[in-house]
Amino acid sequence: MQERKLQGHRYMQAKVLTNDDGLSEVLVSYNTAVVFQNFNSKYEGRRTFKCSGLYSATTIKHISLYMREYGLSYYLIKPIAGTEWTLVLPNDTDPWSIRYYNEYTGEIIQWDRIPDNWLNRKSTRKYFVENDI
Repeated sequence: MQERKLQGHRYMQAKVLTNDDGLSEVLVSYNTAVVFQNFNSKYEGRRTFKCSGLYSATTIKHISLYMREYGLSYYLIKPIAGTEWTLVLPNDTDPWSIRYYNEYTGEIIQWDRIPDNWLNRKSTRKYFVENDI
């Protein structure tokens, strides 16, 4: 797979881990500098926000970004080897609104802003890990 590096961008990386109960837990980390694979722009302009949280891996389709200042504008990255997701964030735009939508339950989970210092957060539906860079 071809890798591309984007200078001057921040990114979130999510890994899907399968728990003993068969559900998948999404780990999201906030970093600087970005290397990603398989950038997919064909969904640009769509108004759906699909899937994340503690669900079966088969329900997780893609992650999308909603940029509030400029209306609907986001980058979608398909899974890398089925387990990693990368979401590109231009670093001159803030705040962001991240929305995850589960198409089976209709549930939407939203965070209004990505903090400068990414903190550990955990709930029954989401789990964030601190930036280790």
